[in-house]
Amino acid sequence: MTKLKTKEVYTGIYKTVVLISTCEKIIINHYNENEMKTPMHMSFGDENCVAGVVECLRNETFFLGYYRSHSLYLAASRDPYSFFAELMGKKTGSNGGIAGSMHMSSIKHGLLNQSAIVSSTLPLSLGAALANKTLKEKKFTTVFFGDGAIEEGVFHETLNMASLFKLPILFVCLDNDLAVDLNKNLRHGFKSIKKLVQAYNCDYLHINNPNGIEAYKITEKAKKIILQKNRPVFLHMEYYRYLQHIGITNDFEVTNNTFEKQNYRSKKTHKRFLKNLPVNMIFNEMLNQKFEKLILEEIKEEILNFSKKAFQKARDDEFNDINDIHNKVI
Repeated sequence: MTKLKTKEVYTGIYKTVVLISTCEKIIINHYNENEMKTPMHMSFGDENCVAGVVECLRNETFFLGYYRSHSLYLAASRDPYSFFAELMGKKTGSNGGIAGSMHMSSIKHGLLNQSAIVSSTLPLSLGAALANKTLKEKKFTTVFFGDGAIEEGVFHETLNMASLFKLPILFVCLDNDLAVDLNKNLRHGFKSIKKLVQAYNCDYLHINNPNGIEAYKITEKAKKIILQKNRPVFLHMEYYRYLQHIGITNDFEVTNNTFEKQNYRSKKTHKRFLKNLPVNMIFNEMLNQKFEKLILEEIKEEILNFSKKAFQKARDDEFNDINDIHNKVI
């Protein structure tokens, strides 16, 4: 890339991470006011991973996601207004207020589907990729999922067929080491995700807690492999989940949440990650890339004000009525 193009790309990644982080904080600050009538699977922690992948593949791919959907929707659409409106069940939401937090999509931005059912968008990625290959509409299909999806049968069926048909799919595993509150050693009957994936003749790439630029660069590498080898790639991205599986609190806070255990992680580890939040990671990396601190701070402030206005505007919008809901269900 030219210096100008590199600057534009890195700025785009930074803006996306800041946007996701800002919107997550707004949710945390206002969720208990009971205007957002949807369960929340917060993205707090995966911002850099998702921002880097999306920025690298924007306009070249169809995206599919899973129930931890905020980062992907905001990265693809860059639209906090439709995001907040959807969380509040308003007509102006991304899906007319009927999708809520876990099913947001945006066809015009290439985001085909997200779903609350574990691993359910994996087979959909096969159809999208096959259509891409046949119609030559997009170069790639990209599907995001958590590491718990690997334990589902449909994951193996999808990976098998993607390899057999040599489909241009990027499998992005966002691995926070937890399925609700269970670590891998309590769930996996196999020893290595890498060896499992490679057994399906699928290339494997790994990165641990990247900043957005690192996530972008490893996605570039994945793109090249898919194009050169004509087969899918599995991108294993480890990161730290800051909050509970569901909700706006962490597992060290005393809450009425009876769905999950408490104190199932290390407080020492949690405190260490709190010192280096995702938005701070990308901020520091931008400084390393010789971006001016004042400009970066101005971007943060601009996105904060933009997001707050979007939230307030969504608050004033109309709810869907029952006829609208029926019309949107196929």
